[in-house]
Amino acid sequence: MSAFMITHHPYRTLTHVANLIGLSHPDLVVAWTIINDTYASDLPLLYPPHTIALTAIYMAFYTPSQLRNLIKPTSGASHTKLVEFYAQSGVDMEAIAEVTQEIIWLYQVWNDFKAKDCKIWLDEMMRNPAARSLENGNGKFGL
Repeated sequence: MSAFMITHHPYRTLTHVANLIGLSHPDLVVAWTIINDTYASDLPLLYPPHTIALTAIYMAFYTPSQLRNLIKPTSGASHTKLVEFYAQSGVDMEAIAEVTQEIIWLYQVWNDFKAKDCKIWLDEMMRNPAARSLENGNGKFGL
C-alpha cells in the first residue's frame, strides 16, 4: 500500500497579500519566519495555508517580537490597508485567533524547553526500568 500526502504552503498567499497591501520588506521577513516556525507543529495539517499566511501577517503587525526590534517599524499606509483587507475579505477571524494562539503556545514551549532536564529524565528512565511503569505520561513519576 502506498500513499501520498500533499501539503500546500502558505508562502504564495503571503506574497500575494503582501503585494496587495504594500507590506514592507521587514514585515514580510517577520511573517515568513513565523510561517517557517509553523512547520515545527501540526498547524499545516490542521489549517488551510491561507489561514496560516494571514495569521503570520497579523502576528507580524500586532504581536511584539524580538525580530521586530531589530528592524524599523512598518509604514502607516500598509497598516491601514491591512485593517481594510481583514475587514473586507470575510476572513474567519476565529481561525486566525486559534492559529495565533497555537503559534504563541509553540514559542512558549520552545522558550521553556531545557535539553538538560530531558537528558536527566531519560537517564533516570534508562537506569531504573521499573520507573518506566510509574511514569504518568507527562514526565513526572508517581501515581
